[in-house]
Amino acid sequence: MPHQFLNLGWDEWGSIIVIFGTIFGAISYLGRNLLKTYVKNPLDGVRKDLQESQEKQVKNTEAFEKRAVEHDKILQGHEILLREHNIRLKELEEEKNEH
Repeated sequence: MPHQFLNLGWDEWGSIIVIFGTIFGAISYLGRNLLKTYVKNPLDGVRKDLQESQEKQVKNTEAFEKRAVEHDKILQGHEILLREHNIRLKELEEEKNEH
């Protein structure tokens, strides 16, 4: 009697624990492999595609920023030319009005 719990002996309890542990271990192993096969591996491809896409976007953004700086310089040059032409036109109009 002292070596029993719920009318089962310690050897029976040991067997039950080993059986449940084995079943739980097998289910865990299968579940991990199923998740790896059907979730992780396909998502690795998506993750790789997203990383490549992000790298391309960074390159494109850098190229656009570089082009924007170049276009700003060109625009400033055109604004200077426009001011010079405007001043020249005013001078010519003043000369014309004087005659």
